[in-house]
Amino acid sequence: MSEQVQRALEAAQEAGDQNAVRVLQGMLGKQTAAAGGSEPRVPQETAPPPSIPGGSVDLLDVLADELALGGGDEITGALGAALDYVGDVVRGRPTDFSGDFEKRRSAYRSALDSWKEQNPTLGKIGVGTSMLVGGGAIGKGIKAAATIPGKIGRIVGSGGTIGGTSAALQAEGDLMDRAAQVPQGAALGAALGLGLTAGGKALMATVGPAAGAVLNKVRGPERAAARKVLQALERDQITPEQAMARLRRLGDQAMIADVGEGTQSLARGVATAPGPAQGQAERALERRMRGQGGRIMEGARKQMGVEGDLYGTIDDLVTARSSAAQAAYRKAYDEAPAVIASTELGELMQRPSMQAAAENARRIAQDEGVTPPRTSKLDLRSWDLVKRGLDVEIEKYRDKTTGKLVLDELGRAKLALKNRLVDLVDEQAGPAYKAARAQFSGYSDSIDAAQRGRTFLRGDEEITQRAIEGLSEGDKVFFREGVVREIRRIIENRPDGADVVRALFGNEAKRKKLQAVFPSKRSFDRFRALMLAEARMAQTRNKITQGSRTQVLAAEQADAGIDPSMVADAARGNVGGLATNLIRRGAEYMRRPTPAQRAELGDMLFMQDPVANQQLLQGLMRSAPIAPSNLPQGLLGPLIFGVTSE
Repeated sequence: MSEQVQRALEAAQEAGDQNAVRVLQGMLGKQTAAAGGSEPRVPQETAPPPSIPGGSVDLLDVLADELALGGGDEITGALGAALDYVGDVVRGRPTDFSGDFEKRRSAYRSALDSWKEQNPTLGKIGVGTSMLVGGGAIGKGIKAAATIPGKIGRIVGSGGTIGGTSAALQAEGDLMDRAAQVPQGAALGAALGLGLTAGGKALMATVGPAAGAVLNKVRGPERAAARKVLQALERDQITPEQAMARLRRLGDQAMIADVGEGTQSLARGVATAPGPAQGQAERALERRMRGQGGRIMEGARKQMGVEGDLYGTIDDLVTARSSAAQAAYRKAYDEAPAVIASTELGELMQRPSMQAAAENARRIAQDEGVTPPRTSKLDLRSWDLVKRGLDVEIEKYRDKTTGKLVLDELGRAKLALKNRLVDLVDEQAGPAYKAARAQFSGYSDSIDAAQRGRTFLRGDEEITQRAIEGLSEGDKVFFREGVVREIRRIIENRPDGADVVRALFGNEAKRKKLQAVFPSKRSFDRFRALMLAEARMAQTRNKITQGSRTQVLAAEQADAGIDPSMVADAARGNVGGLATNLIRRGAEYMRRPTPAQRAELGDMLFMQDPVANQQLLQGLMRSAPIAPSNLPQGLLGPLIFGVTSE
């Protein structure tokens, strides 16, 4: 030991570090006195050499050197030599940067090594602290910047980089000597990286679940329940921030149980175990499901721009049409000549379609309680009845889905016959009759549009689109009112609690038909988001409340402490099997939430309060620990650094 101190003293004197010289002389004197020897040999100084910046080394210097991967002496030597160089230039003296650098570096390294020898405990603490701080930061940075695909590539790259760098910085000699140490350090770092990562993962896989189970029993109910929710999110690789975003998309009715497969499974475990949370889950989920139809109806009305009640609207239209038409037609009848006749009108009446129209006219008159048209000397009322009878024949060609006439040759002939009849009557009846027909037709078109809207699901998407395109803007509103009424009919015909989304949105064809009805793509996208949210919430209900009865019975038996396999082993005298089952039962008990924890989980998972859910998830964000699976990689950098540097 004294020889090492002696060498360090000589190096400090050569470098001109007076503080280091005093420290080392004191250390050497103490060792000599303790050994009963003579005073140490002190080489004579030839010139005042440069000193170590700061005057001496201590624990902070050791920490700084370790954080620099053993390159603290190079940094110190370079800084001191640079300052000497500037001073020499200013004073006009000869400069020797390389010589000054090597002297200062050697002195600082010797002082550091001597301090570690004299303070072994503090030295180890310093090295360990630097391993955790510096190595962790370097390992994390290299991992984040790595471009090698795959975890193995990142681990090997990180370990090799850190090991090679540390070996180069701590080696002695010139650049070639340092470079020669890089391959060995890099290989050691890469090997240690793989080994430590695998070992760390194996350790955490063994110790982690057991430690978690013990902590689960000693934590308070609320804290343990929050931890369970966080673990469920981690299994789905969902962060609390992402969970909050999902709840916002699902709407005010959303529960944390809806967020992912992990939270659904956790909620199912809570709902199947005996206790208050079981009833709480069933009530919350069924109550929400019963309100599904109303939420869908409200969303459809809002996004389609439909207000009021369809049947009330149609009744108002029929009443308004009847009232307005009666007044308008009375005015036309009063203003028209007593008899409307012409040679061409007489010829038209001889045609087969006109004979059928006249027969229809007589039936209409009888149903309405008015005088049927005569065969000759017809007034305007009689000619109007004949026209309406011809309308009956033409309406047989109308498509019930699109509302359009699909005419063959005979149909086109009947339509041309009707148009000619109207023209001839208008020539003698005057403008009042034409105005009355236009007023009646406007009301009728709106009523027809509403009725066709109710049949939109019977055709395909193109038929629905064509039916809407041919309507006026006002009649499009009536068509959409018909669609909303059909949606209501579908909802009302479903059993209580049944999933309406499947009936309306269950396949691509239905979705395309609905999309054709909405005023814009944006309005349909909003309705689709509502339907997807309702589908997710229905999935949660089905997964939790409609599972296997066997699972429920198993949960009830476990809660009561009954294990059929243990009973069988005891009856057969199978001691080994009984012991194995006892151990398994103990592990299950440690993992199983307590009744108080299940109650807290029920409150957390089935809560339909957006503000409370957000506060809970924000609390999870603040308390989220490092996942056990990530611990070995988090410690990889420090471990590699510490081992290779030593």
